[in-house]
Amino acid sequence: MEISIVIPVYNSEQSLPIICRQIEELFSEIGLNYEIILVDDNSVDSSWKLIQELSNRYPQIRGIHLSKNKGQFLATLIGIKASKGKYIVNMDDDMEHPVSEIYSLYEKINSSPEVDVVFGMDQSKYEKKGSINHIQHFRNNLLNLIWGKYPTDSFRILRRSIVFKKDKFLVRFPMLEAYLKHTVKEERVAYISSNFQKRTYGKSGVNFIKKLKLFLKYTPSFLSFKFYLLTSTLSMLIVSLTFKHQLGIFILVSMACMIAIWSIYLWSRRNG
Repeated sequence: MEISIVIPVYNSEQSLPIICRQIEELFSEIGLNYEIILVDDNSVDSSWKLIQELSNRYPQIRGIHLSKNKGQFLATLIGIKASKGKYIVNMDDDMEHPVSEIYSLYEKINSSPEVDVVFGMDQSKYEKKGSINHIQHFRNNLLNLIWGKYPTDSFRILRRSIVFKKDKFLVRFPMLEAYLKHTVKEERVAYISSNFQKRTYGKSGVNFIKKLKLFLKYTPSFLSFKFYLLTSTLSMLIVSLTFKHQLGIFILVSMACMIAIWSIYLWSRRNG
């Protein structure tokens, strides 16, 4: 299998037939071995029934049904774990990511042995979203500061060896974005310019609260020892300046800060 296309699905009964037809037409033209893995994240519409119909119509399509809503990030990982392709493509189910550019992602990574991940990026993406433009930029800058220096997007292709070692799946947390930043060096990342479309159907099921919960739960595992050392040093400096004339309080607060910071570090390493 050359390419696995993993698509998390939530209430996408209108867009799925179009996406699958476009993918089938694209690969019929380019002649590559492929599969489509549609992961239904417990949709409340007829998405799962439609996936079953599509898998009967197209032998390249496989469907996975989740009995509980897991969210886009975990649904994506479940699909990746079930994939068989040498390369794995991730894309959304709302037709924002152009099917025609899957081959551009493939061409880039297949012709570049020094590259492990290729992202399709649209520089005007946030401008299209209007009022949340500044929030999105702040979010990206914050994640780049904490997790790594390079930008990412959910439209991407990656080598199977990044997420599998032989048959062992290496990603243990739903934050694939953080895993890639933590695992793949910046010099092994490439980009193509994409022309994202406006969302055609439905609305995103990933809201700010869900993202925040995942961020708080899994980020500690991806922070380096140097980050914790810097944090503890800065906290000691702040405490010393705040309680410089109160030795007893200084000692108590300093101990509390150290215990809290390094407990998080040890907990994250034990669970990571």
